[in-house]
Amino acid sequence: MSREILDSVWRASGIRLIGDGVPAGDVMAAQASLTHWDKWFPYWTGLGDSYERLAREALARNRRQSAGELFWQACLSHHYAQFLWFHDPARRDLGQMRKVALYREAAPLFAAPAIRFDMPFDGFAIPGYLRLPPGASSRSGRRSTPIASASSAAASAGSTPSIPPPTIRA
Repeated sequence: MSREILDSVWRASGIRLIGDGVPAGDVMAAQASLTHWDKWFPYWTGLGDSYERLAREALARNRRQSAGELFWQACLSHHYAQFLWFHDPARRDLGQMRKVALYREAAPLFAAPAIRFDMPFDGFAIPGYLRLPPGASSRSGRRSTPIASASSAAASAGSTPSIPPPTIRA
């Protein structure tokens, strides 16, 4: 049964990995070496750990943009490790936490840095990232306007929730 699950995942999602930015060579290597579904999570977390090591080496050499891209690849690897890993919620949660932590490390290192913000909504903070073109600044005096959509029920009732501006984190 394990092989059938793996084959089904590749058929349904193999191209998605490449479309999301996983290098095609990584996807092809995974397809060639993975033979059982139970190896999926450790394969992708192992690859993510390798990318993370390379990112830290690049950062130590002050190669910030390379480090950012490598942290991004580590993040993607951990994302796809936990992708569809519903039968082991504790491990899935660990994979999700790793991908979030790795993206937070990658975000300020991109050529167009990703700036973290929280959008308060209905008693919760919805996290997001704002990416501005190189040379632009969120502190330039120009105001960025996040767009949020009210639920269809609130919109059809003619009410729009009050949404305060987001809090930008430095």
